[in-house]
Amino acid sequence: MKMQDFFTRKRANEGVRLQLVDGTGNATDAWVIVRGFDSDAYRAAHDSLNRAMARLASVVRTKGADATLFAATQEEKDTEALAERAALVAAWSFEEPCTPAKVAEFLREAPYVSDQVYYFAQDRDRFFENCSATSTAGQNTNSDLAKQPQQEAPAPLPTL
Repeated sequence: MKMQDFFTRKRANEGVRLQLVDGTGNATDAWVIVRGFDSDAYRAAHDSLNRAMARLASVVRTKGADATLFAATQEEKDTEALAERAALVAAWSFEEPCTPAKVAEFLREAPYVSDQVYYFAQDRDRFFENCSATSTAGQNTNSDLAKQPQQEAPAPLPTL
């Protein structure tokens, strides 16, 4: 076995295509390229969120929960938490440009999509070089992304 067999960072940075489902669970034509938890963008956003949480804890510890700084620090933490999720999206099929601000707006207004992205990104198996055929590596150009095959839908859960 080679050490490269354990590498996930490169593919996590490139991202993997996720076909989106709507709020009722129906498949759509919309997709996003999701970066993995091992991506540089996600790790930087995660570190920023941790710093914001530490500042919030410090304010509460030193000034109390009713402190003037609490609301501003809580808002900073919430903003950083949304930015952390937005850092997972590298590209998408929407007409709007895939900017961090637009991604954050989309994930804030469609929390079920935010959850889809988050749970997809944390599955590290998708980001190994020799991953399953249900995941496809994404590039960061829209022309290349449009040519990628769709991800297979997961098998339905058994009923008890």
